[in-house]
Amino acid sequence: MFIRLTIFSGKLIRKGYLQCLLLLLLPILFVSFSSLEARPFSLPMNSFRHSMAIKGFKKIHPKHALTKSFVPIQVKSIIQRESRFRPVRFALVSTGVIGTTVGVFLYFQNIWWAGEIGNFHLDQGADRVYSLNIDKCGHFWSSKIASDVIGDMMQWTGVKPTTALWMGAGFGILTSGIVEIKDGLAPYWGFSIGDMTANSLGAFFPVAQHYCRPLRHFSVKWSYDFQNPSYYKTLDGNHNKAFMDDYERHNYWLSANVHGLLPMPLKPYWPKFLNLALGLSAQHLTGKGGGTHELFLALDYDLTKIPIKSPTLRRVFHYLNNLHFPAPTIRISPQFRIYGMNF
Repeated sequence: MFIRLTIFSGKLIRKGYLQCLLLLLLPILFVSFSSLEARPFSLPMNSFRHSMAIKGFKKIHPKHALTKSFVPIQVKSIIQRESRFRPVRFALVSTGVIGTTVGVFLYFQNIWWAGEIGNFHLDQGADRVYSLNIDKCGHFWSSKIASDVIGDMMQWTGVKPTTALWMGAGFGILTSGIVEIKDGLAPYWGFSIGDMTANSLGAFFPVAQHYCRPLRHFSVKWSYDFQNPSYYKTLDGNHNKAFMDDYERHNYWLSANVHGLLPMPLKPYWPKFLNLALGLSAQHLTGKGGGTHELFLALDYDLTKIPIKSPTLRRVFHYLNNLHFPAPTIRISPQFRIYGMNF
């Protein structure tokens, strides 16, 4: 099982999807430790008054009880303890992330980039035609997830949220940039400006959502078509291709939270968890520029809007929300078609 996972991870790396490996490993580590996470500080009004009475404080009017000027030193110290930087957690996360990344690069150095090293050069154009640029959506999606995961883990260690977001974005760009540079030195490949642009945009997407509130109503998701046979894999030499190379079965979705976008009077008429998503895929890919783009419109589910009390389950649903699950779908082009349920 471990060997199969390792080989599969290598295929992801070769395609510029090192972030997908982190998607498999880091959220598991993060969610596993989430049970150790201290809950955010909250002090009910009655408990606050009671503690003030014990400490000998005079009765405080409820309107002023929790204002900054009336928070006593004892309460401030509790808040600071709950939000302080945690070196042990930071060391644990940093060691795991750096160790995993370096180990993977060293291991696959002898598999994908071994042999002759040429002069650094750009891709000559094949990168833009073999999948009709569907792979660029994958680069964006995987970089977004890597940035999000690292940012969350840094926050868990006590790093300030904004700083953690930028650290996540930097990690996504760094890892994908190394892969692209290695491709640029390989004689049979080349540095892809398109791939690197998609990687950078994806890595910065969580940062952009932080500073631009309207972007928080949108998310990018991925699904895999298990229903329809693959034309690409019927071509000579493609029978044993990994599913990551079978781009005509990849569907990428821009999902919009309709409830969040509606004006206040209309919000009660649309469920919070139900989104609308615009999907992009391709059919009849040949790997040499042949094929046609497909455009879809589908219902989508925002798993983060499902009320869950467990912090661990909320974290799991947060990561699962990067996937588009089967839903009623309309294919807009090239031929109009309605699906009762589609991936």
